[in-house]
Amino acid sequence: PLWLFTLLLVNRRLVMRRKTRSGDKELGHIAFLFRLFQPKYWYLPIVDIMRRLMLSSGLLAIPDPSIQLLVALAVSVSFVVTFREWKPFFEAETDTLFYMC
Repeated sequence: PLWLFTLLLVNRRLVMRRKTRSGDKELGHIAFLFRLFQPKYWYLPIVDIMRRLMLSSGLLAIPDPSIQLLVALAVSVSFVVTFREWKPFFEAETDTLFYMC
């Protein structure tokens, strides 16, 4: 995640100025990271990767299964609410799909 964050950070001005989902040809090599999100949310791919790591590998650090369940529920609900309020996706239909799933 740190390497991907560095790639996005170095190119954030180009990512924020893009008019299409994938941006200019200069961004072609990293477009897979940000093309789902609006330009102002250039950092969200890294946040999403961290969410996935917390819900998969991070839970293994917690020995008690009942605490694992509570942490997973808290992380999931907080991300759903955050993404619902921010509406970060490039297309409104994707916001709705993310919220429903």
